[in-house]
Amino acid sequence: SIFGKDNTGFNVFVEQNNGTLKVESFQPRTTKTFIVYLPKTMKVYVENLWNNDISISGFTSEIEAKADNGDIKIENVNGPVIVENARGHTEIIFSEVSQSSPMSIINSHGDIDITLPSDTNADIEISAERGELYTDFNLVAIENYNNDDGERMDSRYIKSKLNEGGVSISIVSSRGDVYLRKQ
Repeated sequence: SIFGKDNTGFNVFVEQNNGTLKVESFQPRTTKTFIVYLPKTMKVYVENLWNNDISISGFTSEIEAKADNGDIKIENVNGPVIVENARGHTEIIFSEVSQSSPMSIINSHGDIDITLPSDTNADIEISAERGELYTDFNLVAIENYNNDDGERMDSRYIKSKLNEGGVSISIVSSRGDVYLRKQ
């Protein structure tokens, strides 16, 4: 079988292989919160195929989170961060923004709410196809986006630099609003 079986006595399969820790829960969908504690420097990958939320906090290295149907909350992190969320809201609060790798936050149905330190250096591209963009950063469009009627659409699509520019951050919300907040 490609799936593990309970090897902990807690209805959980745990396996370490070449520096990767795999934790697979066999809990029913209606179970209470499942909590895993890891060193803050560990790379984290979480995938949720059920109707549950994902919450990640306190990591200083790479984070990847995928959810089919639930909210994703990531806080007190440095990144880089990769998020794919099919149906739910995504909230990310950075304590610092790593310049090591590009970041991508994609939501199909749901709002994206990101808080960055005010001194963050980044090249940022935001698309809120069927929503709006709200920010307290001074974003200046590098490119103008027009709809089919020639009207400017900077409230839905923007490519800009934060401060001096830096790491690439792509934010896409197909059916939801995007909030980009200054910390």
